[in-house]
Order: sequence, then structure tokens, then C-alpha cells
Amino acid sequence: MRNKYLTSLQKLRYSHKMAPNKAPILTGHFLVDQKPQDYQNNRFLFPELFQTQDSIQHVKQKSMDRSMDAALIGNFYSRSEAGHLTKINAGINYKTHHLNSQFNLLLDENLMSSLHCRGFNLFFKLYGRNARKYFLC
Repeated sequence: MRNKYLTSLQKLRYSHKMAPNKAPILTGHFLVDQKPQDYQNNRFLFPELFQTQDSIQHVKQKSMDRSMDAALIGNFYSRSEAGHLTKINAGINYKTHHLNSQFNLLLDENLMSSLHCRGFNLFFKLYGRNARKYFLC
């Protein structure tokens, strides 16, 4: 079995103190993940897999699993004179996932499958003493 994994995570955070009791924070991340797999088996190594099929000599599979996640989130913190903390949180998040797999029973059969998913999320949240949460999807 041969594996060549690739994972890359990039993060960014910026903050600025506007006043003694107010500060915005901007956070972002970008994640890429790739997991390929490639393996094969011989019928002489695992005879229990090939009991009834004399025409099948080998099993071979290739698969590629890719995913990506990107997000940008903004927070604003404010503390009142009475000591109450208010937080405003807004952001955007995008995710995609792709799985491609090919399974071969050599000499004759070939099975292929593919899966692709995407997600998109936009949100706004307000936290405080009497605040409500709002979600935009």
C-alpha cells in the first residue's frame, strides 16, 4: 500500500484595541487535505478471497480523498461601564469534500464510485445580556 498524504493548514488572526473596553478580532483559516491510497493483492497471498473465482488473479484499488475548508470570522467585543460583555460574531465558511475510488478485480471487472459534497454557511451571532442569536443559511 502506498500513501502520499498532503495536509496544509494556514491561519490568520488580527486584533486591534480600539478603546480600553472595545476590540475587534478577525480570524481566517484555509485547510487542504489530500489522502490518496493505492494497493493491490495477489490471490496467492489471500486464498480465502478468491475461493470460487479462477479468472480473478489480483485485486487493485486506487482512491483519492480530497477536502477543503475555508473560513473568515469577525468578532467584536465590548464591555459596558457596568461590566457586561457584548460579543458580535459574523462570518462565512465554505467546505468541499471529494472522494473518488476505483476498485479492480483483475482480469475482467472494474467498479468505480465517486462522491462530491459542498457546504456553504453564512452566520451572524449577537451575544450579550438580553441578546438573541441570528443564523443566515
